[in-house]
Amino acid sequence: MTQPAFIVTGGAKGITAHCVVEVARAMKGTYLLIGRSAHMMDEPDWAHGQTDLASLQQAALAFLRSNNQRPHPAQLRQQAQAILSSREIGTTLARIRSTRATATYIQADITDKPALEAKLKDVLPDDPDIAGFIHGAGVLADKRLTDKTPADVDRVYDTKLVGLQNLLEILPVPAHLVLFSSAAAYSGNIGQADYALANEVLNKVAYRLQRLYPDSRVQALDWGPWDGGMVTPALKQRFEDHHIDLIPLDAGAQTLVNIMQAPTARQQLVIGADFTPPPRPLTQKLHTHRIERIIRPDENPFLVHHRINGQRVLPLVHALQWMAQTAEGLYGGYRLASCRDLRVLKGIIAEEPMPCLLTLTETRKAEGSITFDATIAPTDMPERPNFRAQLELAAAQDATPMDTAPPVHRGDFVPVYQNNMLFHGPAFQSIQTVYFAGESGITVGCVRPDVSEGEQGQFLTDTFDPFVADTVLQAITVWIQHQYAIASLPSGVGCWRQFEPLHDIDRFVVTVTPSRTRNNITTANATICGEDGRLIARIDDAQHVHHERLRFQSYGT
Repeated sequence: MTQPAFIVTGGAKGITAHCVVEVARAMKGTYLLIGRSAHMMDEPDWAHGQTDLASLQQAALAFLRSNNQRPHPAQLRQQAQAILSSREIGTTLARIRSTRATATYIQADITDKPALEAKLKDVLPDDPDIAGFIHGAGVLADKRLTDKTPADVDRVYDTKLVGLQNLLEILPVPAHLVLFSSAAAYSGNIGQADYALANEVLNKVAYRLQRLYPDSRVQALDWGPWDGGMVTPALKQRFEDHHIDLIPLDAGAQTLVNIMQAPTARQQLVIGADFTPPPRPLTQKLHTHRIERIIRPDENPFLVHHRINGQRVLPLVHALQWMAQTAEGLYGGYRLASCRDLRVLKGIIAEEPMPCLLTLTETRKAEGSITFDATIAPTDMPERPNFRAQLELAAAQDATPMDTAPPVHRGDFVPVYQNNMLFHGPAFQSIQTVYFAGESGITVGCVRPDVSEGEQGQFLTDTFDPFVADTVLQAITVWIQHQYAIASLPSGVGCWRQFEPLHDIDRFVVTVTPSRTRNNITTANATICGEDGRLIARIDDAQHVHHERLRFQSYGT
């Protein structure tokens, strides 16, 4: 094998096989498929012309009876299934080869390290060029927990974990490690305690491997149920009864290709046709939730890009992101709809690890709506918060309105991140073009910064993307510089209304309309719009404090 090789476990049949064909179409190379099933080069004569399980069983029965044998029905079924399995392997190999990639199949049990190593040595050179692992192998032993045996658990667990460990010990660690996990690890499933356990351990292994091999790209993909593979008609009906959509084969395979080719990677992704759970009924009891987090500068590389007077400072939008994401996690199916009275009471300087306490106090529950009072404070002084806000979660967001602003025309590139106009580093540098700047406001064209999961650290983006949201605050700062030649910092937002998840946009337009400037405070309204004019977020009464003594230093200077 002279081309880089992708090692694929469980990739000759089922869902993984369908995915690998699309990966091969996009990423040429050699695909070495490993499975436990036998691949027959020549089928027995009695199987010719028989296309389904029933006809194969009948043909096997006739053949064995003609030879004075009395087979057991289980033996007939096993022989027929072996024929169908071998054909599926052959079809997968042919489909991969039709993409002009190379495909080879070896029969091996990945949990048997000596046997696996011997088989791999037969087909790989002494110093193989391994492009990636696609670890799709998995088995089910669905039973209620009280009925499971240790052997059941071992078989399910070992296929996921021991098999991967054996590959890593036998072969060099590749640039790509794609681990097929399951949404069962995320949500659980009846009869699949062992399967959920194995996949959740696999998820954690992905994080561990990424730390051990920082030059590799390790991803655990928690797939929801597919429209095929191990999803039987009965199981499919059960999913439909619970209003769970299945992942279409072609769309799911293309999703894998997109993930593998994306410029940035998340360690773990939950993937489904529509995996957002339906909003659950609300009780009227109001709760208070407290979550502690030690904000560590070394675990949050983006903070290097947000320095004021040389010190790393937690952005206001990241405080809101922590509040919103935590609240959404408490109530599945609910999403941030608005935030009111967001205030910076005392900024968090993140030069040293800082223990912080997020408190979410439920104030109202109505049909499809939950409101919270939220604060972030030092853990040892919860009565003296750094940030506060009022959050509203909604079960169903309003339909996205269209913006009424005039169409944007070509503008000029303005180096807003130079000449000490803004202090933000590359993780926050989203403003590309200034379309208009004048007494009535400013309109800027923006591109979402390419911020990797590793750079986001403890503040991974979800429905609320702080790197997009911060663009609004930057645009207000630029306008104040343009009008008054003075630096400013955000101190609060009167109301933030979100109509679409911010993480879904790449290019967008921010328009700022100042309403007043008084006592060194500028108040402004703003919108975030898609390039097609749809309104993604509306911001009212954003406040910036400016002062002659405040000075910015451009990033890198």
